[in-house]
Amino acid sequence: MAASTLPFSCHLPALLSSDLQKASPLLPTQLFAGTDLPHHRHRHGFLTPRRRSCVCASLSGTGEYFSQRPPTPLLDTVNYPIHMKNLSVKELKQLADELRSDVIFHVSKTGGHLGSSLGVVELTVALHYVFNAPQDKILWDVGHQKLPVRFAMDRAGLVGADGPTHCGAFDVTYMACLPNMIVMAPSDEAELFHMVATAAAINDRPSCFRYPRGNGIGVPLPQGNKGVPLEIGKGRILIEGERVALLGYGTAVQSCVAAASLLEQRGLRVTVADARFCKPLDHALIRNLSKSHQVLITVEEGSIGGFGSHVAQFMALNGLLDGTIKWRPLVLPDRYIEHGSPNDQLAEAGLTPSHVAATVFNILGQTREALEIMS
Repeated sequence: MAASTLPFSCHLPALLSSDLQKASPLLPTQLFAGTDLPHHRHRHGFLTPRRRSCVCASLSGTGEYFSQRPPTPLLDTVNYPIHMKNLSVKELKQLADELRSDVIFHVSKTGGHLGSSLGVVELTVALHYVFNAPQDKILWDVGHQKLPVRFAMDRAGLVGADGPTHCGAFDVTYMACLPNMIVMAPSDEAELFHMVATAAAINDRPSCFRYPRGNGIGVPLPQGNKGVPLEIGKGRILIEGERVALLGYGTAVQSCVAAASLLEQRGLRVTVADARFCKPLDHALIRNLSKSHQVLITVEEGSIGGFGSHVAQFMALNGLLDGTIKWRPLVLPDRYIEHGSPNDQLAEAGLTPSHVAATVFNILGQTREALEIMS
C-alpha cells in the first residue's frame, strides 16, 4: 500500500526528553532498568541524562550505546565468507555482536527493514509517545494542520499473488482513527472515478481512498472518464429488501451483491447498501437500516478496528443496539493470509458471497440452509 511506504524518520528524539522527566516520578535508572545510560551532574546536584540525537545501537554483551556508528574492528576485516573460516569461537561471538550492533544502528537511522537479520538481531526501542514515526507525516504534518493532502492507497484488501506483505488490511483502521481525515472506498471502477474527483474537490482537510489490485468488474465508466464529486459522508442503497441488511465497504460491496443473489434464490430478499465512506459515516443510512431490519451485517476487506468498528461505535452511542437488531461484522481474520488466488484468499478469510449468505442464515437460525449454501 502506498501509505505504508513512508520512510522511517532519520533522527528519532531523545529517549528521555525533559517533559517525560516531568511527567514521571521515576528516576532515569528506574525508567531504563538494566541499561547503562551515561549521566552528567547538574549544577544543583541532580543527575540528568545526557540527551541523544537518535535511537542508538548497542553491543548486546556490554549494553553500550552509541550516537555515532559503533566500532566494529573485526567486522571491518571481513569482506568474504572465507575470512571467517579461521576465526575462533570467541571471535565469532564478537563478530556476531558487532554485526548486530551495526545493523541496529543503521536500521534505527534509516528506517529500513531488518530483513534477513530477523532472528539474529533483536531491536528494542523506547520512544516518547508523541513522536510516533513514521506515522508522524500523516498524524501531525498533515492531519493536525488539516492540510488538503490526498492519499491514494492501492492494493486495498487481499492482493492475491502479492501476498501478506502487500495486503492492504490495516489502512482503514489507522486512517479512520485520525481527526480531520475523510476516509472512503469505491465499490467499483466507476465509483473510483467519482472518489478521485471527490478527493480533488476537498480543500479544507486531508482525505484518503483505497482501491484494490486487479481489474474492475466491468461497469460503465463516467462520461469522458471524469468523475463527479460525491456528497461527503453519504452512502447509497443498491438493493431494497427486508429483514436483513448487508452494509458493505469498498470492494466487499460486490460480495454483498452476490450474496444477495444467492439468498434470493432461496426465497430471502435482503437489502444491500454501499457505505462509500467510513469517515464520516452516513448516520441517516445506518439509522434507517437498523430500525427497518432485524439483522445488520457489515462486510469489509480490512482488519478489526476498521469500518465495522466505526459503525458499531455509532450504533452503541445512539442506542441502536439496545433493541432487537442483531449486528455482525465480517472482517479479515486476525492473521496474515499467504499468497494465493484472490478467490482462495477470500475463502480463507471467510468473505466470499457464500460465506456472507451462510452468515445470514446462521443468524436467522436456519443452519441447514447455511450448510447447504457452503457445500
